[in-house]
Amino acid sequence: TTHNKWYFDSAANKVYIADDPKGQKVELSTAPFAFSASSSAVTIRGLIIEKYANPAQRGAIHDTGKGWLIENNEVRLNHGTGIFINTEAVVHLNLVHHNGQLGIGGAGSDILLNDNQVAYNNTANFDYMGSDGEAGGIKVLKSRNLVIRNNFVHQNNGPGIWLDTDNLDWKVEGNRLSDNREAGILAEVSYSGIIRFNSLENERDEIAPLKTGLWWQAGILIVSSGDAEVYGNTLIRCGNGIGIVSTDRGSGTLGVYASKNISVYDNTIVLPEWTASGLVADVTTQNIHAYSSSNNQFTGNRYLLRDAAAAHFSWYTGGSTYRNISLPEWQQAGQDRGAASLLSGDQMALIQEFAPGDRVRVNDSAVQRPLSPKESPIDVAVFPGEPGTITSVSGPIHYRGDWWWHLSYDTGVQGWSPGSSLHRELQDRDGSASHRNSSHRN
Repeated sequence: TTHNKWYFDSAANKVYIADDPKGQKVELSTAPFAFSASSSAVTIRGLIIEKYANPAQRGAIHDTGKGWLIENNEVRLNHGTGIFINTEAVVHLNLVHHNGQLGIGGAGSDILLNDNQVAYNNTANFDYMGSDGEAGGIKVLKSRNLVIRNNFVHQNNGPGIWLDTDNLDWKVEGNRLSDNREAGILAEVSYSGIIRFNSLENERDEIAPLKTGLWWQAGILIVSSGDAEVYGNTLIRCGNGIGIVSTDRGSGTLGVYASKNISVYDNTIVLPEWTASGLVADVTTQNIHAYSSSNNQFTGNRYLLRDAAAAHFSWYTGGSTYRNISLPEWQQAGQDRGAASLLSGDQMALIQEFAPGDRVRVNDSAVQRPLSPKESPIDVAVFPGEPGTITSVSGPIHYRGDWWWHLSYDTGVQGWSPGSSLHRELQDRDGSASHRNSSHRN
């Protein structure tokens, strides 16, 4: 054994460690899981589940059944995955953190992950790009009708939300992601999905500083996957913004894995370090077609760039391969044409106007929408003076010229409301409430 390593001789019932345990607390786990069953309709609620010796790719909660409800638990400090899910699982209001490999993983149809916090996972430094298969925040594969909604996914040692292999008809919507490694949202070798109304900040791979291209990292990254819509997302200070990768990855259950029919529109990308938007492809005929005949399009996106003249975009404009190009060249190549693509610097004040936990009140009569300002079928009236709190999902997302924020009102109503109808409620030194109206709005 060497430093930070140990060996368990099960036959002799002895543990050998290289470091002096004096003054330290030494714990050893042997139980491989807290719950594991193929039963249906299991409910696990209100527990702390910690320190299980589950191996890689298995959960401390390991669902191989159907219709499990896993809610209001804290799942932490387990060796492999925190929660492993299967068909028709609902995972709701859990805190899943500091697990050795992955926060939440699994496969199956009709899964809902909603209102969870998933953070600081992959403490054992599994190589998520190697033979270990996965690591980071959330990873789901071979799913149908998966919904990942209103989660706060942050500071995972690996991708925040990762869909890998044969996922179909999936939605990743209304989540807040920050400080994950490689990608906030990664869709890989899958089919037909939607990424919408998510807020992503500081998504980059700081551990591999030389891997700055779209091949390696982005806030939102789509790899050899088709028939996807990406819209209404806000990306702030990510290494790269929104990227598409076209490379040969073989075939799956519904045919060849190909980057085609991808529509990226109405997103806001603020101060990316390198590439704001783009597509990179292998130098083969099939993959070069990703730029022309595969119907991949960026439309009506908004950018606040560090240098408006710099090469913040990647596209093929002739020759043997793609290249990095400026915004005018990007538009000449047919992307984001006919729109006021550049944001003014004062928009940053609106984008950062509120923060999670801020107490706010409604200025004027406003609307609140349960899912998102663009897609929700039901508006709920919120009246002047009504108080609420910016949730951990927070936002903002851009719609109809306004920035919308995710709130929980004191009445119990929760959803998205326009920032122009809100003002922050401050606390004076004597503890009484005071109000401050937004002064920087036009």
